[in-house]
Amino acid sequence: MTHLLLYTTDENIVNNASIAASRDCEVIFDLEETLSYLPSEVMLLVALNENIQQEQIEQLITQEYPVILLSSLPSSEEALAWFALGVRGYLNLYANEERIRQAIDAVQSGSIWLGQNVMQALISQAANQPKRSESWKNQVTEREEETLKLVMQGLSNMEIAESMHISERTVKAHISHLLEKFSVKDRLALVLCIQNWQDED
Repeated sequence: MTHLLLYTTDENIVNNASIAASRDCEVIFDLEETLSYLPSEVMLLVALNENIQQEQIEQLITQEYPVILLSSLPSSEEALAWFALGVRGYLNLYANEERIRQAIDAVQSGSIWLGQNVMQALISQAANQPKRSESWKNQVTEREEETLKLVMQGLSNMEIAESMHISERTVKAHISHLLEKFSVKDRLALVLCIQNWQDED
């Protein structure tokens, strides 16, 4: 079972984070000391602030620990920069318990967690690029196409299920098929693949 750690340098943050409400979550204030005895099955939630250095997070990523960042002032620019470095999730520090749970579940299953604002930023970037090919649609079913369009809007599996009036299990199956068809490993790679789709010569 994955051991959940919340790393922060601000004790007041613990009162604001709703993570521990439904899960066993150990709060740590000294990352260097904790790293010396971390078990292999660990997921870290890091509450970002000015006292937490980028190098510390990069060290965790290098050691292949899944990292979810919690930002009190989230922005799509910051999120995209962190995803480029290898974090697995990024969301508002004050997100509700359900949203944090969804992020943890997604990362634990091997996916990444993209907030809706981050996904919209990716879509906006694509809108400023030359029009991409739509031929990718030839490789998917009608329901997979509908699922993919909702993924690109930043919706969670639960939200997609509600929108399409299907079960969350069916949504996961559609996404799994899409990842396989486009030979990518997660939602972010899938979105980038579709955004940059080019017809073969």
